[in-house]
Amino acid sequence: MPPPILPMMTGTIVSSTLREQLLKAGLVTEKQVKASEQQQHQRPPSRHKPPPPPSPQKLAAEKAAAAKAARDAALNKQRQQAAEAKARAMEIKQLIEQNKLPKVLESEDRFNFIAGLFGFQEKGLDKSKSYSVFPLSTALGYNDADVKNTSYAAYGQATYKISDTVRFTGGLRYTKDKRWISWHNRSETPGNSGNFTCSMAANTLDAPGFCQSTDDKSYTFWSYTAGVDWQAMEGVFLYAKTSRGYKSGGYNTRATVGGPARGFDPEKVTDYEGGAKLDLWDRRLRFNAAGFYTDYKNVQRNVPVVVPGSVLLSSGIQNAATAKIKGLELEATARPMRGLTLNAAATFLDPKYKKFTIPLTATTSLDVSDTPFPYTPKRSYTLGADYTVAAGPGEANFHLDWAWRSDTWTTGPLVGAGLFGLTTPDTNKIPSYGILNGQISYRMLDKKLEVALYGRNLTKKKYFQRLLALQDTALGVTSYLPGDPRTYGVSVSYDF
Repeated sequence: MPPPILPMMTGTIVSSTLREQLLKAGLVTEKQVKASEQQQHQRPPSRHKPPPPPSPQKLAAEKAAAAKAARDAALNKQRQQAAEAKARAMEIKQLIEQNKLPKVLESEDRFNFIAGLFGFQEKGLDKSKSYSVFPLSTALGYNDADVKNTSYAAYGQATYKISDTVRFTGGLRYTKDKRWISWHNRSETPGNSGNFTCSMAANTLDAPGFCQSTDDKSYTFWSYTAGVDWQAMEGVFLYAKTSRGYKSGGYNTRATVGGPARGFDPEKVTDYEGGAKLDLWDRRLRFNAAGFYTDYKNVQRNVPVVVPGSVLLSSGIQNAATAKIKGLELEATARPMRGLTLNAAATFLDPKYKKFTIPLTATTSLDVSDTPFPYTPKRSYTLGADYTVAAGPGEANFHLDWAWRSDTWTTGPLVGAGLFGLTTPDTNKIPSYGILNGQISYRMLDKKLEVALYGRNLTKKKYFQRLLALQDTALGVTSYLPGDPRTYGVSVSYDF
């Protein structure tokens, strides 16, 4: 019986030398060898292994790629459909504009309205004492007045869209003001002597011999505004408007005999304005311009008064006259490069009194309408530059600004025939001047913390902030308040 090695030889390639050795050793027979050779001829050996089946990871990747391709195809289709819809909308819009078809606005977009109520109350006490022109006068003045004021108003304002680019705005306000005052003004001559004299006229006192005078007034007024604006095109906005307002009347708490009037009437103002706001150069340049005409009635002015027959100085609000102001305002802001902002502004004013008279006698008056308008320079300019650059954890800012204004007149002598102000008109004039300021700052912590080094009046310009001209009075002097000299400083600020 042959050994069990033969099944293991089936299908195995055996060399001739090995076959002979197996035959000699009796391990195989000739019949087994021939059978093995026939099987080898029928199944030739394979030289290549079959490819392994794909891994689960590869199958998952192929499936994900196919899904992504499907999504991209769907997204491209949606984009194409949106582009086609936008093109159709543009065609319809062009067709409407070409045929001038009316554009319908939703009702909630056409009309906007706001209304409200306003209430205000205050109580106060003006209580002070001072020597007005010591040592020219030794009288010590006591200003003592209790004040109660109330103001109530109802208002409404509406905006109506005439079209998608034109709007009309109108508003109305009703105001009622009430003023109440009780004076106890007196003087002590000389000061700290205990010798008091009531400073108010005897016919105004509440009771003879008692230094107290009480008065009250009420005022009502209708204010309005009306205007039209037009968004002519992108970056071009035009407008025109008119408005009417008033400043309430009231009382001078420091009224005395021969001094300022006890009370004053409301100041009324009617204004007309038109202008344009332009955004140009891809919004890197903004230009605004406005022209206006303002009509004043019962102009309120704080007027210094020297009590007749003395050198006592007092002041208070009086109704001066009617006046008009014509003006033009220009503003420009430019951003020519990243981090750099330039700005400029100019104002041109033409203020004049329309009617300004003072009484000379019970039947005659004098025209003083040539008196300069106080604290209203006819020309003023400002220039500024800011440069901001990233630096470390924050940013650094470099700033310069320059402001200039023309000659300015303060309260002073009236200009009229035979008056001191006609022959000496410049006693209350502040000459023109310009001031240069600068600052270097560093901002960090999301711009909340800022540390700055600043300088004011870098050119050391000498100028006057205010002056009080009394050369045409018994005092015969003019006092000046000089402007600040060149100053430096460091500031630290934090925004919470």
